[in-house]
Amino acid sequence: MKRYTLSLAVMLTALSTTADAQRKPRSVPRPEPIRKAALLQNLTKFADWQYNNIYGSTTYPNKIDWIYAPFWDGIGSLYQLTKNEAYINSMVKTGEEYKWKTMNDVFNADRLPIGRMYFDAAAATGKKEYTANITRVLDMHLARRIKPDVRHKLNTYRYEWWTWCDALYMGPATFVKAANATGNTKYLDYMDEKWWATSDYLYSKADSLYYRDDNFFERKSPNGKKKCSGAGATAG
Repeated sequence: MKRYTLSLAVMLTALSTTADAQRKPRSVPRPEPIRKAALLQNLTKFADWQYNNIYGSTTYPNKIDWIYAPFWDGIGSLYQLTKNEAYINSMVKTGEEYKWKTMNDVFNADRLPIGRMYFDAAAATGKKEYTANITRVLDMHLARRIKPDVRHKLNTYRYEWWTWCDALYMGPATFVKAANATGNTKYLDYMDEKWWATSDYLYSKADSLYYRDDNFFERKSPNGKKKCSGAGATAG
């Protein structure tokens, strides 16, 4: 009888301990919250370092080429947060160096993202002349009335349309900047139409991913998976 009584006591103790554990979950240390001042300090440090070290590529020697667009997008956003005139000065210095122009093949989406920096500089300084050339370039895009050909494979004019998924970063946001600066919705209408033409063509609904371009529709990685895009680099 004592043995059964002891066993019952042990079970009751165990149940009580389990109930207490359920009522009082273990305390997990919470990470320190991110402080705005510290975050801005780090962002400023990163931006200053990048500005002093970003150039010098032998592959992309032109400072207004597409590869530098994310940097300038970040500088524009950082200026909005800090109102640090140094960031506007860096934009103006680069813009003046290139006379506020794009590279020559103006229908290539890779030539458009620098225009966002021009619009940011114009908005901060009130100097609309900074955007005269990029606005003219965008109007050239709008003036084309032929149906876009979003095929990349076997398309002689593949770089005159948004035929690869990276173009959806390069081009559309510049048209949005133009719409905001001018108040003219024609830039949004154009962007919206061309965005969906490319997106519908390259987006894999089954995977919720984009193909880089139509050359990858049938390609497989060594593990037999589809090759979809990761910021321009294929991953399977």
